[in-house]
Amino acid sequence: MRTGSSMLRRALSLVCAAAVIAMTLMLWNATGRAVYTQQYDPDRAAREAASTNDLASQFGDMELPSDSAVSIEPVPNRFRLGLLPSTYPWDIFNPDIVSVLTLATPALLIALMQLTPARFTRGVARRLLARRTEAPSQPAPDPA
Repeated sequence: MRTGSSMLRRALSLVCAAAVIAMTLMLWNATGRAVYTQQYDPDRAAREAASTNDLASQFGDMELPSDSAVSIEPVPNRFRLGLLPSTYPWDIFNPDIVSVLTLATPALLIALMQLTPARFTRGVARRLLARRTEAPSQPAPDPA
């Protein structure tokens, strides 16, 4: 049977984990709901400021009709938190590793650990510890 402090500890852990997950999703929504995390790139901003963004200038040699002045909408050059990191997983010092996945997963794991019954987790830990501490079985030396 659980004590009151144990239940309170579990409840507070669940509330904190849910708050972290909720804040991560709100930040993802506020920054533009990107699939991959994007950072502000000053070099790209300088390139975009120097160039025009209409189809007529990009495809001028194709003789487009003059009444079709269509512009291409660029991808925003600002920070956008993504669902997935936009870098390799082993590049942990890259700022693009931050994503909904990398921020919410530890909180989700804490919540799942708090929801599992204590009997189950103690039994699993006891079995794992017993496997690690067992001495490997070796045949007895031959007395000859």
